[in-house]
Amino acid sequence: MRRIVIAITALLCLACAGVASAASSSPGTSTNSGYSAGFTVSGGAAKNVGVTVKETLAATPPTGFGEPYPMANILTKVYGLSAPYAKYFPKCSAAQINAAGTSNQTWNGVCPKGALVATGTVNSELIPSITSNPTLSASNGDSCKVTLDVYNAGSGNLAYFFVITPSDTCAGLATGAALAYPGTVKFQGGYLVNNVPEETDISFDAGGSGLWAPLLGETLNWNGKVKVKGKTYPYIVSTGCKKNARPWTAQFTGTNFTGTAAAGAPVTQSLLPSVTVGASAKC
Repeated sequence: MRRIVIAITALLCLACAGVASAASSSPGTSTNSGYSAGFTVSGGAAKNVGVTVKETLAATPPTGFGEPYPMANILTKVYGLSAPYAKYFPKCSAAQINAAGTSNQTWNGVCPKGALVATGTVNSELIPSITSNPTLSASNGDSCKVTLDVYNAGSGNLAYFFVITPSDTCAGLATGAALAYPGTVKFQGGYLVNNVPEETDISFDAGGSGLWAPLLGETLNWNGKVKVKGKTYPYIVSTGCKKNARPWTAQFTGTNFTGTAAAGAPVTQSLLPSVTVGASAKC
């Protein structure tokens, strides 16, 4: 039986603020109905220039509650970024990580060197659901901070996995308490589009415990690189800007579902209205 784990949006929200050639830009931020995002891109704005992206996400409690609702899905779109060299990166899927963990506890140790495309930290809170705690009070929760690793899984797929180090706090949990889960990424209409469904056992039924695990904050750095035949390829590149700007959106969908559901399945019930955060910054 899986242990209690945090809910994370571990999303690949590659929305970004304006960039300056070979330098970092000031982060662009936007807040709407308790959800916020900020992004910084460095490396340049010209076409096919490799860039790195620092993503920050956060959620605040809705009116009358002590904690945000757990996430069900996050969908992001950012103009002028793409991942055309993903085909050169080694692959490591969520299924591979989970199989390695359940068979010999190596978990993401099975992933080949170079498959890692992003890493960061996530903060959450493990709390009783609204059924037993109508104010979602943090006083009944346990704080949880973990490292999030993101791997190239091939064909527009990604694998997200929580790593808990001795310096992290997560109610006594260890690496592997949360199984790896998938996300997708594609280039469409000039935008890099990423979708990350929050699976049942990391959202409203954390680790099969019945506890909610809302996102409080996340910082994720996308800086993957791989060398093939002596040439280094970045995971993310700039494809240019739109009238000297990079418009982006991040759509958050929460859930107030309580009860039991199949572990590992995407949230499909009791979805709250989606909230979109967006901005456009100069390049």
